[in-house]
Amino acid sequence: FQKRYGNLYQQPSLPLFFELIRNWFILHITRMITYVYEFYVEDMFLLHWRDHLTRYFEAIWVPNTYVFKMKEAGKLDNPDQRIHVDTANFVTQTYSLTFGVMKMLLNL
Repeated sequence: FQKRYGNLYQQPSLPLFFELIRNWFILHITRMITYVYEFYVEDMFLLHWRDHLTRYFEAIWVPNTYVFKMKEAGKLDNPDQRIHVDTANFVTQTYSLTFGVMKMLLNL
């Protein structure tokens, strides 16, 4: 590819130019499709991980009778939201740290 690209400057040719443009479009369209798929898979992974952790911690920390106890005590507390926010922060920070380190190690 680089040799043909260099030859295009030394010996201009319209068919070679269109061939290189066609190759460029194919490469970039393929790259865009893989990036979109990568972001989709990453987001689905994070979403399922957050959902699993939220359900797990709600089952442990928020019993079925908690709503009735909260109404009787007159307190305004929202443990569901705190669990959701904490698990979301944990998942995003763990994912970014883990894969950040992995990317740095692979780039060495």
